[in-house]
Amino acid sequence: MLRTIFDALLNAENPLLVCGIDIATLHAEREIVELAERLALPVATGIFDYSSFPVHHPNYIGSVETVSEEPYDVVCCVGYRQSGRGGPVDLRFQQASMVIGMGHDHTKLGNTFALDVGVWGNLKPLLAGAQRLRKQDYASQPHIQRRAASLREARRMARPAEPGRDGYPGL
Repeated sequence: MLRTIFDALLNAENPLLVCGIDIATLHAEREIVELAERLALPVATGIFDYSSFPVHHPNYIGSVETVSEEPYDVVCCVGYRQSGRGGPVDLRFQQASMVIGMGHDHTKLGNTFALDVGVWGNLKPLLAGAQRLRKQDYASQPHIQRRAASLREARRMARPAEPGRDGYPGL
């Protein structure tokens, strides 16, 4: 099952990693950051979840409530339940060809929205196991390089103007 998840994230053209509170609960912050960095994955978090992924990290793209509905091909929810309110607002990423759920809370795995792949277990060893599937040359693959460049550009565009830069005179 981990191989399926890892391969889907590795080979996706437009993946999204959605992190939830269970990451902090199980002290798997380092493992999720490593996965995001090594596969150049954009990361969104729950709207009030500030501990599952560092908000100042270059791969962080915002709250899952505010990210666009662009056609992500693989959405991987780690310790996060996509449909928490039980209404149409929760039905996001329906165009994804694969939706993955990972976590230790069975209520977050298919109870509220359909999953193509679900893994129930402790996130820390699950994420560490996924890391062991990685090979050094993956970072040099063209689509991983494109993802990394896209994340850098999005971060650069989102950065507020600094005094004396971009025509902003400062105070």
